[in-house]
Formats: sequence, structure tokens, C-alpha cells
Amino acid sequence: QAAQQQAAQQQAAAEKAKLQEQQLAAEKAKQQAAAEKAKLQEQQLAAEKAKQQAAQSPAQPPPAKAAANNAPVRVAENVQAAKLTSQPKPKPMPTHGTVRVQALIGTDGKVKTATVLSGPQPLQAAALENARQRQYQPTMVGGKAVEVETEFSIEF
Repeated sequence: QAAQQQAAQQQAAAEKAKLQEQQLAAEKAKQQAAAEKAKLQEQQLAAEKAKQQAAQSPAQPPPAKAAANNAPVRVAENVQAAKLTSQPKPKPMPTHGTVRVQALIGTDGKVKTATVLSGPQPLQAAALENARQRQYQPTMVGGKAVEVETEFSIEF
């Protein structure tokens, strides 16, 4: 009878330990879920804050503001391409490829400076020569011609 009591007590202790272990595992899982939820909320908050900051502070000043500061107005390639009035054909070259160029277009529509951004080395000099020969319709902001900075590609 004493042995049976001792066995029953050991079984009860084992069941109690198992129950405590399960409760501990459940609590740990609950804490992990809460931590993950908090992390997700933090990420959403950071994304929303970044979105608000991007909306409040544009990457570049508006054209009128840039023009008032005598700074070149940054214009996208497709916008400036519409103002292109004269473009020489690229020289025939033994190498084929595309050269990306950044250019500063003056108030008279002529390319003042040109810089290669990327492209095959053997084509870069010809691309700069081609870029400098381009002619654009002057860009007007508030009735005044302004310098424009843009990028474009030249295919060989």
C-alpha cells in the first residue's frame, strides 16, 4: 500500500511538472507572438513616418524655386527629349552599346557641359561629342529661360 501511495505521488508530481512545462511553453509562445506583433507595428509606423517625410520634403526643389536661385532645373529625360530640336546621328562605331550622359543645357538651348555616366569605354568620347552637338528649345520657367540638367542615352 505504501508503494502504491508513493507511485501515485510520483505520478501526480510528474503530471504537475508536465502541466507546468506546458503552461511555461504557452506563456513563451504568447510572449513571442506579442513581440512579433510589436515589431510589425513598429515597422508599419516607421514606414508611415518615412512616407510622410517623403511627401513633405521633395527630393528636388520646384522648378520656379530652382530658377529663382539661378540653379539648373532638373528635368526628366522624356520631358527634355520633347524639346530636342537638333540631334546629330551617332558616328558608326565598330562597337555597339548605349552610353548614358548627363548634360547641362544652357538658356540658349545649347549643351554647356556633358558627362558620361555609364557605357562602354570605346564609345564614350563619341557620345560626348554627339551630346555637345545637340540643340534644344530653351526651357522657360515663369517666362524666363533657365538652365536645365538632364540625362539621356545615346545608342551606337
